[in-house]
Amino acid sequence: MCYPGFDTADPLTTTESQDWWANSPFYWFGYYLGGCCCTSGAKGWTTSVTYSDYVGQGWGLRAIYVGHQPTSVTCSSCPSLTTSNASSYGQSDAGNAIKLAQTAGFPSGATIFLDVEAGTVSAALSAYVSAWSNAIRSNGTYKPGLYAGPCTIQALQADLGETFTDYYWMADWDSRNCTYNSSLCTNDYTNSTSCTAIAFPSSAPMTVWQYSGCTTKGCIGCKVTYGTTALYIDYDNAVDTGSGGSAPS
Repeated sequence: MCYPGFDTADPLTTTESQDWWANSPFYWFGYYLGGCCCTSGAKGWTTSVTYSDYVGQGWGLRAIYVGHQPTSVTCSSCPSLTTSNASSYGQSDAGNAIKLAQTAGFPSGATIFLDVEAGTVSAALSAYVSAWSNAIRSNGTYKPGLYAGPCTIQALQADLGETFTDYYWMADWDSRNCTYNSSLCTNDYTNSTSCTAIAFPSSAPMTVWQYSGCTTKGCIGCKVTYGTTALYIDYDNAVDTGSGGSAPS
């Protein structure tokens, strides 16, 4: 079965989330923990709303951490990665992600997805991603995931192998211009870009597909209204309802 979800930049108030739980087709959404390149909810949601605030309403959540980015991505709040500092930053950012997930209330065993935006995948970025993922695994509290586009995933897999992370969240807009499609599941994925050499082994599967978003320049997401609440979102489908989520009976 496929479970519709969404991600959005700013934290939902509990009134907004309750309105969407009652009126939208979604079962889960992304929760931005923070990170040095996170601009969502003024550097993360943990000071505004917690895991239990949303899960208590029925929602499932997926934790997202926005750490260091490719050098081609503008992020003045993160120091530039080099081959000499990348592993150290990866380890320290993993520690920060774990702390933030615990502060938010995510239970042990949840996945934290490292958000890597589109850009040139350098040796330094690969070293950073590898160190981050290994540090999450070594800690043992949470599982590492990667949230990225197909070309970024392809390049990281070429450098690190396919199982450098435990789970993939693919951002590839098969249905463009804010088209909702609840039937598109991860096993329906066909690459819409030139980055074709992407494999998702059973030991590191793609569990989430962001399949639709806003293509207008400067757009911050698809403006969607359910109940009386309008939010700017990107559309996702997933193999489950996320951490804490309530599956349909």
